[in-house]
Amino acid sequence: MSRTVEPYHAVCQRGNWYLICKEINPPKENTTAHPSGNIRNFALSRIKNPVEEKDTFSIPKDFDVAKYFDSETGVWLSDTKPIKVELVFAPEVGTFALDRIWHKEQVVKEKKDGSVYLSFKTTQMREVVRFVLGQGHTVKVIGPEELKKAIVDEVSQIAEMYSLI
Repeated sequence: MSRTVEPYHAVCQRGNWYLICKEINPPKENTTAHPSGNIRNFALSRIKNPVEEKDTFSIPKDFDVAKYFDSETGVWLSDTKPIKVELVFAPEVGTFALDRIWHKEQVVKEKKDGSVYLSFKTTQMREVVRFVLGQGHTVKVIGPEELKKAIVDEVSQIAEMYSLI
C-alpha cells in the first residue's frame, strides 16, 4: 500500500523509531477513519521502498508533538485522553517497583506491608494494559475504572482462548 506523508517528527520509543506524519491522500482501500484525523504515526521498520518527493511543506505552527505521544509510555495515536493510572505492586516485587522510574511525574509510596503504590498520568492506555498483564498477579489496578475493565476484558479473552485447547 503506497502512502504520501509529510513527516513532522521522529521519535525513538523503546528502541523503535516512529515518524509522526500528516498523511496526504490516504489510500482508498483504507476505509476506516483514523482517530487522529490525518496525523498518523508510522514505524520506520515497516516502511518499504521510501521515495523522496520534491514537494515542500511546512510544519504547522500549532503542531505540538506532545499531543501525539507520551514520551514516557507510548506512541499510540488512538489513545489521546489522559488517564490517571493507579497501581499497587505486591510486597514480593516491592523493591522492583521502588527502584524504577515509571514516569517523570510519578508518585511512588511504600506501604507498611511492603507493597508499593504507583500513580502517574498518561494517554497510553494500551501500553499500560500490556505492562499490567506482563506483571501477572503481582500488580493490581486501583484506577481508573476503564483500565480495570480493559484488564478484565483481556484476561477473559485469554481464558477463553486457552479453554479451547
